[in-house]
Amino acid sequence: MLKFKAKQGMGSVTKQDKTGEVQVTEKVGDPVLSEKPLANLGVSLGTTINTGNYNNVKIQVSLHMPAGLDEIDVVFEKALTWVDAKLNEVKSEVIGE
Repeated sequence: MLKFKAKQGMGSVTKQDKTGEVQVTEKVGDPVLSEKPLANLGVSLGTTINTGNYNNVKIQVSLHMPAGLDEIDVVFEKALTWVDAKLNEVKSEVIGE
């Protein structure tokens, strides 16, 4: 039987200010083996925060992960929840600085 293999999900959090860019990438979940074709689902959110004195911090969070074609909506909701939580986490760190 034919098996489809997809890479492990990858999440990326980028925080950029006037001094440069810091990027943290983390693996999310395990590699997937499936008997059905898989899609690569991606969700990305970002925001720019004015930190005063003409300075801004730009935050970008994305998550790309495999999803069965019949599970795209469920996986999208999970990915959106993860991305939104990470964005709010980093946003809180920036505002607290």
